[in-house]
Amino acid sequence: MKRKIYFYIMLIFLIPSIGMLFYSGIYVLEKYNTLNNVAKITDAIHYVQHSEKLLNSLQKERGMTNIFLSSNGSTFKNKLKSQRENVDLIYSEFKLNTIKYEIKNLKHQEYIKDINIKYDNLSKLRFDIDKLNIQYKDSFKEYTKINNLLINSISYMLTINGSNTLTNNLISLVNIIKTKEHAGIERALLSTIITNKDLASKSLYQNLIKVISIQDMNIKEFLLKSNNNEINIFKNYLTTNITLNIERYRKKLLDNSKIDLNNKFHKENSTKWWDISTSRVNAFGKVADNITLNILNQLSSIKKDAKIALILSLIFWIIGLIALLIALYYLKLLMEIQKLNYKQIIKQKYINDILIQTNELILYEHTQQELFNEICNNCTKESTLSLAFVGILNENNSIDVVASSGRASKHLSKLTLSANPNSSKKALGLAGKAIIEDKNLIIDDVIYDGSSLFFEVAKKYELHSAAAYPIRKFNKTIGVIVFYAKDVNFFDKDIELLFNRMVTNISFGLEKIYHENVRKEEEVQLVYKAQHDYLTDLPNRFLFIERLNYSIKTKRRNNIKGAVIFIDLDNFKPINDNFGHHVGDLLLIKIANILKTHIRQEDTVARIGGDEFVILIDHLDGVNNEETTQKLLLNISNKIRTAIEKIDSLDNHKIDISASMGVVMFPDIFTTPDEIIKASDSAMYESKNSGKNKVIFYS
Repeated sequence: MKRKIYFYIMLIFLIPSIGMLFYSGIYVLEKYNTLNNVAKITDAIHYVQHSEKLLNSLQKERGMTNIFLSSNGSTFKNKLKSQRENVDLIYSEFKLNTIKYEIKNLKHQEYIKDINIKYDNLSKLRFDIDKLNIQYKDSFKEYTKINNLLINSISYMLTINGSNTLTNNLISLVNIIKTKEHAGIERALLSTIITNKDLASKSLYQNLIKVISIQDMNIKEFLLKSNNNEINIFKNYLTTNITLNIERYRKKLLDNSKIDLNNKFHKENSTKWWDISTSRVNAFGKVADNITLNILNQLSSIKKDAKIALILSLIFWIIGLIALLIALYYLKLLMEIQKLNYKQIIKQKYINDILIQTNELILYEHTQQELFNEICNNCTKESTLSLAFVGILNENNSIDVVASSGRASKHLSKLTLSANPNSSKKALGLAGKAIIEDKNLIIDDVIYDGSSLFFEVAKKYELHSAAAYPIRKFNKTIGVIVFYAKDVNFFDKDIELLFNRMVTNISFGLEKIYHENVRKEEEVQLVYKAQHDYLTDLPNRFLFIERLNYSIKTKRRNNIKGAVIFIDLDNFKPINDNFGHHVGDLLLIKIANILKTHIRQEDTVARIGGDEFVILIDHLDGVNNEETTQKLLLNISNKIRTAIEKIDSLDNHKIDISASMGVVMFPDIFTTPDEIIKASDSAMYESKNSGKNKVIFYS
């Protein structure tokens, strides 16, 4: 009891130690993942910075290219050259940084690959631009393709590396970058219109309106998702002055319900529009830079907090580990003690399972042999019990093994098991002693004890301990069930009690099987009596009609014939009246025996009342025609009639007996048992009326 208390105390200390170790370990892993995510998001933000810088430069080159082409090379020629050099320098930085960040995501690698391919093709595009061999629309599309790839790569990079705390910030950043791109497109398109009115078209105006709408939509989404700090940054850089200047240029174009290419809008200075729109594009860039800086500051703060939390959680984890090791050390000492108890519990559970299985077997219908077989199989299903067998005591006081299971069961045939009280103890063995002494017997160590008949093979088949339990049926010992276990001292008091309960239940099961067999026999007898005549033991009317009904169905299905012979004894009443019912009964029995000897095994003869008998000739399938069939039936009937007519004495009384018979074939005309019996009865009465002792066919 004291050791058990110590064991539970150690468990009380062990559980918190494991809990501390587990949860601190989870916390360590969580903080490690946080730091890892922070590093990934930081790399993503750095990628955004380099991509946005390249995007900004390409936007300027695209806009300058549009003005250059729309002015036929007269405007921004030198600025365009300088901008290209700047773009190439920024692209080199972008390329180096994408290699530095070791981007492992396949989708993002595809974006980078496509960007590099597009940029490599940019030299040919620039050559065509310088030679004025390309329209501004085509060059604009090519630049926009690169920019879209950059924006898509930024959006994807931020999406896969996002976190719950930074989701809105990252969405705001993407919206600003997208707005900036469309502001750059607006700058380029409007510059084209200002520079050269001849290039203006309805589609260009519609495209411009679409670009402005996208900007408005992105700004609304930005303001919806952003926090107050980001909104203030937006308002600080997107000043009223910048907005009004942009709106002034837009108003000149968008206020007209129809496109008027002759308005004064084209007389505006393209350089002035370029500067105004560039200040707006740059303002969006500064908003993006500030949001990026805020995200980096948040990441820095998260990183700092995560590092502190990681250190603290590691300390707690180490404390938990030390506490766990101490608890495990002391628990190990107690486990050695508890191991034996646990082994005992497992052993009891195993035997208890066998007991439950035995009870289940008893519940269902089994023969005595099936019950013994199943019990032996269940006992040796696992290796705990090496052998189980059931021996039944016979009249010679020897034991017949009726069921066994286990590797050593083949040796049972080599043994002679006896329960003869005059036999020596060595010859009796464990099974014989248990029956003679009528009590449970246990051998703790078979090899050491030496009294078991399995002594010589015990070591080979792991028969190290044994137990024998007498089997009783109605308080009489009828046999024994013997178990051998692979462990020494297996059959302790608890196990003995469990097996004792099982054997008690087996006795109950055997008694149940006996009662069930008696009930079934009585049931069979009742059914038989209900279907047979009590005097002649022939089938009665009910069984005959049942067989006739079945015969009708098979004949119709197989297109063959059958027949019914109706027999009524002539002069039976005078014999019964003159010599008594006893003689009448003897006569009926004799008639029944005659009828049974004159029919085939497949035919049926029945007594349907008084001195009336019927015969069902079940198969006439070998007969070719009706005339031949009638001859066959007449031959059978005459043989029966002649045999009955030969009875001249009975019980020392002279008697005169004969039989009138009516025959009907089916299923030609009649299709029901009642019709057939009625027709054969009618033919029999015709025989009576025509002088008796005749065979008449129904016609």
